[in-house]
Amino acid sequence: MTELMRRLGCKYTEEPTSYSAARENFMHNRSDVFGFALPESALDKYGDYIEVVKFPRSVVVNKKNYKANASFESILKDPSISFGGLISGRYFYKDEELMQLRKGSRLKEMPTPEDIFNALIDGRVQATLTMPLYTHYYLSRSHQRVNFQIIADESDGWTSVGFYLSHKRLSVFERERLKRLIGEIRQDGTLRKIQMKYNDPLDLKFYQPAQFMSLAWPDL
Repeated sequence: MTELMRRLGCKYTEEPTSYSAARENFMHNRSDVFGFALPESALDKYGDYIEVVKFPRSVVVNKKNYKANASFESILKDPSISFGGLISGRYFYKDEELMQLRKGSRLKEMPTPEDIFNALIDGRVQATLTMPLYTHYYLSRSHQRVNFQIIADESDGWTSVGFYLSHKRLSVFERERLKRLIGEIRQDGTLRKIQMKYNDPLDLKFYQPAQFMSLAWPDL
């Protein structure tokens, strides 16, 4: 977001908040851009979604609860393992997975990813579904990663993350300009440099930049 606004050449206000609060703010037209968002049909009514990166979701499980050679699916189905998730948000779960976890009283929902990882480290939950950036930020940097097993979901497609640009608060011209700048950040290697700064080097293989080269951008 910082690089995007730098290239745009304007002042901006960033409001760190929970995913659910940021989502509600966007849907009630209180923000221009919803960053680091997951695509969903409910949000498509309020803005244009621009994909930035893709990655496979992964399960992070406490090694004390990890059984040798357990798979992504078996951990998700293990009745002895409780998961952390976001309040009012799918996070990296599928609807049917949330339904099963809630049915088994195995899902503890919290306001932010930081709350989830704090609960994971403290042992209040044993696992969560997440992405490489979060495992690095909340586990590797605090030297906690050694205590957890991380398994990528190889059976599913890659998860998309990007920006929602408000239909009501931004003009067509402004939205197209932002799309073009995001494309430039991807194409000139800046996105990769940002990923290298904020990810564990071992996790970079799990990122797949969106192919902006295939899109025709207007000459703004």
